[in-house]
Amino acid sequence: MITLNEQQEAVVQAAVNWYHNSSEQTFQYDGFGGTGKSVVLFEIVRRLGLSTSEIAPCAYTGSAALVMRRKGLLTARTIHSLLYEAVEVPVKDRFGKPVLDPYFNVPKVRIQFIPKELYGVKLILIDEASMVPMEIRKEIDRRGIKVIACGDTHQLPPVASEPGYLIGQEKVYHLTQIVRQAEGSPIIYLSMRAYEDKPIHKGCYGNVIVIDPDELTDAMLLYSEIVLCGTNRTRDGLNARIRELRFPSYVNNDLPLRGESIICRKNNWTIATDSGINLANGLVGR
Repeated sequence: MITLNEQQEAVVQAAVNWYHNSSEQTFQYDGFGGTGKSVVLFEIVRRLGLSTSEIAPCAYTGSAALVMRRKGLLTARTIHSLLYEAVEVPVKDRFGKPVLDPYFNVPKVRIQFIPKELYGVKLILIDEASMVPMEIRKEIDRRGIKVIACGDTHQLPPVASEPGYLIGQEKVYHLTQIVRQAEGSPIIYLSMRAYEDKPIHKGCYGNVIVIDPDELTDAMLLYSEIVLCGTNRTRDGLNARIRELRFPSYVNNDLPLRGESIICRKNNWTIATDSGINLANGLVGR
């Protein structure tokens, strides 16, 4: 059994009280990586005694929804697939007649997103809430279902849109204490130094190494699980070199080869798996 620290316990108790006694639709809390946001979310659900069919765990991107699944929320999906269903609608001309595709000689169709009814859902759980744009929050609020939104306010906001959660004058609870399990994480340590505007010196930090560009070797690229860099130009150059090293048949080929890791960089809400993971920006696969 996990023992919560004082901050976590305070957030859990506040959330349970909000669910039972408050008329406010949304409960929000934030925290850095390593403060136990997911642990708090699981404990809130446990104390509320809600079944799997009564909660709707979701995130704005497919990759974030998959992380929720790996942590145990097996029905997690993208917010878009939770709220909408994609249906094909015939394209008609100004006289109301079907428009035929000139190549296939079949009626043209377009995709239209129809709002879905969330029957039986008593609580929506949103992770990485800082990424959710305001227009999506308005659609969520329109359902009238209680919402718990958690995330990290120091992450990047939505692209070209006003953020919907963890902002403004609304009440937001804060987790600031790094839990014991994450205290030794080099990623947590380095991210906190970046947030506090402290220098990050070259060297080894556990399984992380910080170097200058001219110190990078092919062996490092081959055996590194993740390479972080600061510009698109550097990223493109590194990607090209890694492809040359790992796939000898690669010669200026822009198409992905079998076995390559790929990341989705645009949303396509019309494509989703049967379990509700959309082809969304940030989704990683092979």
